[in-house]
Amino acid sequence: MIKISGDMNVRCDECQEIFTIHQDDFESDGCLTEGPMRDDLMGSQTRYDYIYVGECENCGHTFTVKVSYYEYPEGAYNYEEFDPEGCSILDKPSYKVIYE
Repeated sequence: MIKISGDMNVRCDECQEIFTIHQDDFESDGCLTEGPMRDDLMGSQTRYDYIYVGECENCGHTFTVKVSYYEYPEGAYNYEEFDPEGCSILDKPSYKVIYE
């Protein structure tokens, strides 16, 4: 499992105010396992999704940040994707691989 383990700084697209989204404010949006992914059969790929929907503290503009972490093979970080709407990401959060 991969979890967000750091805060993220963003800039509002409307008023340019900069503020921090704390790691605990992201909600898990589930996970999806797809596999096997490649001919080498190293196992399945799992995507862990997190989402934050908020409002700019300065102008009230609504924004969304979606974060996806990919694990492949099992237990190994593969890559990440960020999908901001209504804001720009200034600092990406760190992540933590949790072995179960």
